[in-house]
Amino acid sequence: MLYAYVLSRMQYRSALAQQNEDELLKRLLNVSDKERSSARKRQENDLKKAEKRKAEVDFLFAKMYEDWSVGRITEYNFNMLSQKYQTEQWELDAKIEQLREASEAATQTVIDAEKWMLPMLNIHGNINIVQEVSTSFSTPSFSTVKLLRVK
Repeated sequence: MLYAYVLSRMQYRSALAQQNEDELLKRLLNVSDKERSSARKRQENDLKKAEKRKAEVDFLFAKMYEDWSVGRITEYNFNMLSQKYQTEQWELDAKIEQLREASEAATQTVIDAEKWMLPMLNIHGNINIVQEVSTSFSTPSFSTVKLLRVK
């Protein structure tokens, strides 16, 4: 029973891939190209902003240290601002890492969907499914399923 269901789903997806590869890819990715593109741009912009702010905070921290070392700000203000800048640096580091991971995951999802499409394009009408049914139990079970290419 499971074999028949899996086979029918493979044949269905293969037929869809043959008819309209782009549409099936969109279905797999669950979003349109426009939505995926705008989400990716938004992520890239957020990443650039976070990296830019991180560089600014690093610069401000260095500048503040210089001001403290020459006596332009008090030690109390230096400690207060140091804590504030360090907290912001840690938050920005975490945000940058999260945005990079999300970007890599989105890229990997597209790559995986495209890789999945290749066999689907080749399955439709190009393979025979040979099954060996074991009858040693009261209900048949599939002991082996082999996919063979037809030349």
